[in-house]
Amino acid sequence: MKHIGTLAGTLAVLSLINWGLTLLFPVNYVDIGIPLAVLAVFIAHSFGNSGGGIGTRQVDMEVRGETGIQMKLENQTSERSFIFFGTLVYLLGILLLAVAIYWEYFFS
Repeated sequence: MKHIGTLAGTLAVLSLINWGLTLLFPVNYVDIGIPLAVLAVFIAHSFGNSGGGIGTRQVDMEVRGETGIQMKLENQTSERSFIFFGTLVYLLGILLLAVAIYWEYFFS
């Protein structure tokens, strides 16, 4: 239930930011929503919870090779937050809304 609340809260915050931007600038909700959603996905991915990757293991192996000290290697998994999933859902929703609104422009 907590995860659903996080996902819904993310969607609500992004919608409110998008609505505020449409009041501030003379643009359509969908037109400003796509760049906002892409930016939100980038920020959520950048600051999200990710545990090591190829770069981290490469540095560990370089230190191990240069010093001769055996380091404990752990299998680290990436855990994406529900905020990240919420931003992806918002991006998908805003893209589907854009296609629905601009259907004739895209497919005529």
